[in-house]
Amino acid sequence: MPYQSVSRLRHNYLQRDYLGNRSEFVDPIKSYHEDLNQWARTAKKRMHEHCQCLLKAAANPRLLAVAINKIGRYEMLGDIAELADPNWFPWDQLRNLQKEVLSGSFRRGKYRKAKIPKIGKEGFRTIEIPDDSSRILSRNLCTLLTPMLDPNFYDLSIGFRPSRSLAHGIAAAKLLVDQGKHHMVVCDVKDAFGSVPKARLLKILRSRLHQSPVIGLIEELLDRKRKRGIPQGLSLSPLCLNVYLDHYFDRWWNEQFPGTTLVRYADDIAVFADTKQDAVNAYGAICQRLQSAGLQVKESQHDAIYDLTSNDHVLWLGFNLKLNNSDLNAVLGHSAWDKLQASLLEIRARLKKNKLRLEHDVSQSGCQWLVQKSMAINEAAIPAVADQIRQLAAHVGLNMAPLTAEEAHEAWSRGQEFGKRAEKDVAEWMQSQEVAKVAT
Repeated sequence: MPYQSVSRLRHNYLQRDYLGNRSEFVDPIKSYHEDLNQWARTAKKRMHEHCQCLLKAAANPRLLAVAINKIGRYEMLGDIAELADPNWFPWDQLRNLQKEVLSGSFRRGKYRKAKIPKIGKEGFRTIEIPDDSSRILSRNLCTLLTPMLDPNFYDLSIGFRPSRSLAHGIAAAKLLVDQGKHHMVVCDVKDAFGSVPKARLLKILRSRLHQSPVIGLIEELLDRKRKRGIPQGLSLSPLCLNVYLDHYFDRWWNEQFPGTTLVRYADDIAVFADTKQDAVNAYGAICQRLQSAGLQVKESQHDAIYDLTSNDHVLWLGFNLKLNNSDLNAVLGHSAWDKLQASLLEIRARLKKNKLRLEHDVSQSGCQWLVQKSMAINEAAIPAVADQIRQLAAHVGLNMAPLTAEEAHEAWSRGQEFGKRAEKDVAEWMQSQEVAKVAT
């Protein structure tokens, strides 16, 4: 679908909004999106010019202020956020950061390593917590690069992407099983973030970003010294992982194995096949392809292949999937509750460290969880589920009494509506893929 182009005069005004220092009444992000979609995308030459300005946008103090708000104004600014005007930011610090980035002298601070339990699984994962300046720059880069890179990703890559969620994964699974694909290959990429070959990743980014000067900043944030792996805990890293797997895996799979369907949520891979032999072949191809990309599959063939017609239960994305009278049912798995508990524990820790407002509404976390998991909850079970959420919150020392049965039902209803939209989205994506396959 061709993009509608704005005039050069309009383009110049939009650029001033997100590259300059105009009034706070102008939304720089809105102007950036309009300029990207209605100017840069309309011609390859314009996109190239746009990419040459990305470093300037990445360092712009007004955009960095937006990044602070996205991270959490109270978390980043502390008590002063309560006292200061909502439009106040540490402008002198942000301007100094801008100078460092544009001069090429910016160096990230030391990333603090922390081990956190793997939700629903044994063991721990190591995340790296960046310093404030790196965190702000990384968040701003995500805001700028996501609308550029994301539209070109494989449709059924659903993790860490706007307008995609777990609901899209479950909707895709149900639709594919309805089509007779009753065999699944479910596996994870072993230590995905820690294994990405950085030189290969940067080469892909240079190509997709037209050799933009911003690559130097990205390389600094991802740690110039390490040859392998990207910091898990940096907001830019999930986007980079999607870029890498889209290039080396998603596109390749869609071309080489049209008889199966891939659904990927970050490093969680699911392939739906017609027969067990197709699933066995798919598992072998996954292992071989990922190995050539410098990555490994965590599961053995025995643990990765499932036959839904043989009463197999498949644990995927926090849900237990099972075939029941030709319909695929999704039931809440233990990992879904583990994830909620982990989220509540994090809220408690942040409240103790004064990194959240004291009036933070804990019940909103319960409502958000219900929205995400509603496709696996029967309407009659909502009161019991809400009671279980309140008990879990009380167990970790939080008060979720405001989560009433009425609020829980409203959250569940929102989730149901979102699930219906997800089903429609997935159907459209699959139809477009079939059209593309016929065309080739």
